[in-house]
Amino acid sequence: VIIRHLSEEPILLYRFLSGVIVGADDGGLLGRLTAVDKQLFIEMMCEFESVKVCAFLKDKAGSGFYDGEETLKLCQEYKIADACAYLLEVAGEMEEALELMLRKLENDVVEVKTRLRMGEDVGELVELKGVLGAALDLCERKEQKKGEEDEGDGSG
Repeated sequence: VIIRHLSEEPILLYRFLSGVIVGADDGGLLGRLTAVDKQLFIEMMCEFESVKVCAFLKDKAGSGFYDGEETLKLCQEYKIADACAYLLEVAGEMEEALELMLRKLENDVVEVKTRLRMGEDVGELVELKGVLGAALDLCERKEQKKGEEDEGDGSG
């Protein structure tokens, strides 16, 4: 009932759901949320606080809180590269996840260069470092997984 009433005010609905899902829910409301409500929350997070999406998904990993395929579609729609890469990696698509992060890194580098040439602020350098770090971490996990597979088949 509350969700229906707040649907006319998306930011208020998002704050309410965030309080229930992320905050300390002592009233048992979390257990009353449907899969549709949870997916709606993730979509609203993509819209209102996209930088928090990846960390949230990692926090809820393995809990059954979200549908991986549907959430990947949302993250792709909102162009949230780190969350997309994470979901692709979880789905076993390491190569695609790495390609996505490298494309994001390349695009960010081009944007920073353009801003530098124009004498603009390059506050994105912090984000650029984050993307680079995430890409390197993904490379390390990919190599580690490859090494484990090689050991498992006796060729390592």
